[in-house]
Amino acid sequence: MTDSFDFNTLDPDKVIEEACHLLSTYGWSVGEAARKSTGAPCEWYDKDAQSFCALGAIWRAMYNLTPKHIQEQWNSEYERTLNSVSAYITDSIEESLRVHYPHSGRCAPSIAEYNDDFASEVTHVTRLLRDEGDPYQNLIS
Repeated sequence: MTDSFDFNTLDPDKVIEEACHLLSTYGWSVGEAARKSTGAPCEWYDKDAQSFCALGAIWRAMYNLTPKHIQEQWNSEYERTLNSVSAYITDSIEESLRVHYPHSGRCAPSIAEYNDDFASEVTHVTRLLRDEGDPYQNLIS
């Protein structure tokens, strides 16, 4: 039997700061949630993950902030719960992408699309996660 953990108890500001720390310290990944030091793709929760995309960093931050005894018994139930609960963080980020999108009449990109197609450096991603102004500034003409 596994213990339960309420991911809703995680402080969103701490999750964002941990995600930004992961991106700044370990590196930024494009096209995959996480990568090993060799550049090979891996799962965001892999102990050998060395770089992360925006969403991978958020998920890994939530994982890192969970109690160790929960990490030790990680399973698909926890992963499903974490992914659904992370919406309370990602919804506000995607709203920022919609509000600031300069091309009216077209759909704004998702977080993953912004990470892979718009951002050209890790600071663009950390600015987006921290909600530091217009995420498209200096990216789109």
